[in-house]
Amino acid sequence: MGDHYNIGVVSMAIILIILIATIILINMKLEQNAKLIASKFSSGNCGVFGKKRKGKDVIFQKVIKTRKKPYYSNIDYGVGLVEKISPNELKLGENTYNDFINGTIKKFERRFYEKVDIYNSDAGNIFPSQYEKELDLKYKGVPLFESLQGHAYDSNSHWNWNGSYTRLWKKIREQIDDMFKAVTRIVIPYFAIFVKVRYFEKPESAELNLLPYKKNKMLDSKQNKALKDQYYATHGMIIDMWIKCSWKDLSYDTRAFEKVLFNDNSERRYLRGKELLKVMKQGDRGIVRHPFHLILKRIKTFIKSIKKTSKKV
Repeated sequence: MGDHYNIGVVSMAIILIILIATIILINMKLEQNAKLIASKFSSGNCGVFGKKRKGKDVIFQKVIKTRKKPYYSNIDYGVGLVEKISPNELKLGENTYNDFINGTIKKFERRFYEKVDIYNSDAGNIFPSQYEKELDLKYKGVPLFESLQGHAYDSNSHWNWNGSYTRLWKKIREQIDDMFKAVTRIVIPYFAIFVKVRYFEKPESAELNLLPYKKNKMLDSKQNKALKDQYYATHGMIIDMWIKCSWKDLSYDTRAFEKVLFNDNSERRYLRGKELLKVMKQGDRGIVRHPFHLILKRIKTFIKSIKKTSKKV
């Protein structure tokens, strides 16, 4: 009896050690992925796009926490914020490309600190590509700032936006060096948010929304390697990776633009209590109101259709 008990204890201990080691290795890989992404943000302008609630701002948050450097932004991501700014402040005085072409450059006072990057959230609503003509007239200085920011301030600008790659103003996209797509996210309340990130080395691949190379099981390893090399030679590297942002590190306000849109004394409205009950009772709400009844109805319809078919046969 004692021997069996000891074997059981040893087995449990081994399983526990393997589990802990696996968790540590996974966490190390997630942090390694975050450092890889952060290195791209350190070396050039980066863009992050994707559907709503897929983790674009979580990526910004993780990068800022990983880099541990001061930053400017239109949203407060926590420790390190130098100043909240509006993306339309990104300009080199009143100069435009015309001043550089015609040699009429006007000198101006420096606006930003050296080596302090700028993070622009929800840029698709500020610089939407469908308003290109208006943006060309109103924000002539922004593309020039993006082009010469490295020379002027030795820093980079980063952008995230909802929707497809082409949603952001083309003149900004042309200045982005590395592209990321927030593919999906997994939220574990009070612990962490996990985000699947897709990296595109070439902007053309991001525009086409290409996937990483998928191994063909019908081919041998040499053929797959040749096709993989050719795929990435044509489209640039495309890599899927996961990152983890701890719950305690989530410092930004997920409803930041709420303060911009509504009056200060305008409170949030929630449908609850008697009002919610009233709404749920009115009319025929299908599966919401009568889930069991609706399922029975569908089963009866399905049986009737089978009977009709069998009679025809």
